[in-house]
Amino acid sequence: PAALGLLSLIHPLLLPRYLLWSAPPFFILAGLGIDELAPAARLAALPVAGLALALNLTPYYHAETRPRWDLAAKLLDARMSSGDVILASDGAARIMLGHYDTALTPRVTRDAARARAALAAGHTVYAVYGPAGQGVQPPRTQFMEGAARLGPLSSPLRAGTEITIRRIGPPQARIACAAGTACR
Repeated sequence: PAALGLLSLIHPLLLPRYLLWSAPPFFILAGLGIDELAPAARLAALPVAGLALALNLTPYYHAETRPRWDLAAKLLDARMSSGDVILASDGAARIMLGHYDTALTPRVTRDAARARAALAAGHTVYAVYGPAGQGVQPPRTQFMEGAARLGPLSSPLRAGTEITIRRIGPPQARIACAAGTACR
């Protein structure tokens, strides 16, 4: 039990949703146990129990409890140029990204044809996979395989533990043409 307790400080073993309802009974039982001690022992046990109870809550406060769309919006805003498009796995991603940066809202699509058109025009597409609501989305590998059909994917950028962002650059011939060199 002690090893599991120490391990849970580094990597939480319980899900936050279970910790929420189990923490109050734990604190009540710990208090009842302290109350059963002799008065002198009670005084000595109180600071130790308080420290143990506080340590018991640290995994809860460090656990990521929701998708980090705020981080995704910051990452995208820092990398996107005019005309770039966000290909999202979840239709509600437009709402979530727009909540943190309204300029991203019109750029979000689930339409691969719109993403292809942006690439053909020399723009970049960012494939964003992550849950944004209660809707159904494809498995991560299936979505990324579909995105890879548009072009080579960059290394993944992570926005928290649940959101993955991958860049798809425009074809090199289109970039050269936009730069003023001879086009085929």
